[in-house]
Amino acid sequence: MKIYLCRALSARLGTLHFNYTPTLATAAICRPRGQTISCPISSVTPNKNVGLSFPQAVFPRNYCTSVLDPKLGLWDKLKESIGFQGKLLYPKQVMTLSSYKVFICVTQIVNYNEVTEVLKLPDTFNSWFLITELHIWLCMVRLAQEGREGRYFRNCLVQAMWSDVNSRSKRLGDSASLTARREGIKSLGDSFYAALFSYDEGLMGEDRDLASSLWRILFEMRSVDPKLLEMMVAYVRKQVKHLDSQESGLIMSSGLVTFLPLVGDVVDMDRHNTVFKTIQKKNIKI
Repeated sequence: MKIYLCRALSARLGTLHFNYTPTLATAAICRPRGQTISCPISSVTPNKNVGLSFPQAVFPRNYCTSVLDPKLGLWDKLKESIGFQGKLLYPKQVMTLSSYKVFICVTQIVNYNEVTEVLKLPDTFNSWFLITELHIWLCMVRLAQEGREGRYFRNCLVQAMWSDVNSRSKRLGDSASLTARREGIKSLGDSFYAALFSYDEGLMGEDRDLASSLWRILFEMRSVDPKLLEMMVAYVRKQVKHLDSQESGLIMSSGLVTFLPLVGDVVDMDRHNTVFKTIQKKNIKI
C-alpha cells in the first residue's frame, strides 16, 4: 500500500526523487575526518576519451555546509534552547525573516526555465526540487562562514524550503492523499540530506568529484552530454566564489543575495531589482 501511494504521488508530480541511494553520503559519514573520497571520471561519462579537462581545484575544509563555531557549554546550550539570543550578532527574528527572503531570491532569481532547457531536464516537480536543492546548498556553503549565526540562518532557510515544498504538494488536490504527500516529502528529505554530503565532497575535491556528484544528483545518473557536466561544474565553482564575495550584513539582516546566470559572469540586475522590490513589498508570514 505504501509503495502504491508513493507511485500515485510520483505520477502526479513528475518523477519524484524516491530511489536515490546515498552511497557517497554513507561513506562520508564513516570516513575519517579530512580524508577525501574520489569518484573515477569513468563513472561520470561513459566515454573516457571525451577530451574534457578536469583540473585539480580543491577547496579548503571550511567550504562546505558544516558550520565551524566554538563549542558551547551546557549552560550556553540550555539558554539557547529556550530562546535567549546570547552573543549572536543579529537578532533571531531578523535572521528568520531574512532566511525566507533568501529563499524567495532562490526561487525567483534563478531562471528555472533556462536551466531545465539548457540541461535537458524534464519539466517536472522533481526537476524544480533538484535545482532548488542545488542553490539552497550553495547558500548553505556561504552561510557556513558565519559561525553560530550562519547555523541558525541555515536551519531557517531549510525550514523555508520545506514549508514551500509542503505548500506546493497541497496543490495536488484529491488525487494524492495526505499519506502519499507525507511519504513523498519524507523521501525528498532523505535525498536532500544525502545530497548535502555528496555536494560537499564534490566541492572540496577535484572537478571530477564535483562532476560525479552533479551527475548522480542533478542528472539522476541519466545519459548526459559531458559538456553539460563541465558547464555545471564551472557554474557551481563560480557561484560559490560569487556568493562568498557578498557582504555578510546584507545577507544576514536584509536577506538579499545575487546569483550569476547559468551562462556568463554578469549579474542580471534588472531581474534582481525586480525581485528585490517584490520582497520589500511582500508581507512574509512565518
